[in-house]
Amino acid sequence: MHKNGFHVPLIVKVGVFSSENGKMTAIIGRSQVNHSLKFGSVMRYAAYGPDKSKFEEELNKQLFRYHAISGKEKEAPAMVAKGYSLKEVAGLFKVSQSAIEKRIFPMYKRFDVKNLTHLISFAYDNHILP
Repeated sequence: MHKNGFHVPLIVKVGVFSSENGKMTAIIGRSQVNHSLKFGSVMRYAAYGPDKSKFEEELNKQLFRYHAISGKEKEAPAMVAKGYSLKEVAGLFKVSQSAIEKRIFPMYKRFDVKNLTHLISFAYDNHILP
């Protein structure tokens, strides 16, 4: 949010600067204004690097609790939006159906949606899915 009260579309790139015992102790990053971004109520982000899964988990816990979604979290809802069942999505990712459910079901509470159809609709409305 700009000091004059209007929204500013930003791309922010963040990385781990230092860590200790598997925990981030400092992050480093840069921001860039991008007027082609579409606003929704959820921030999208992607983590990069060899140990990005732990970094994404820590970002979710510490910084973005309710209003962010990672690329990995988007994968399963994107496949469901294309018409795949949870079982088919699990087969594509070579994991169990319960693993896919564990990715999707926590989003219901985080985004205050009631079911999978509502989650997919919410994802489109907030530009999470194209």
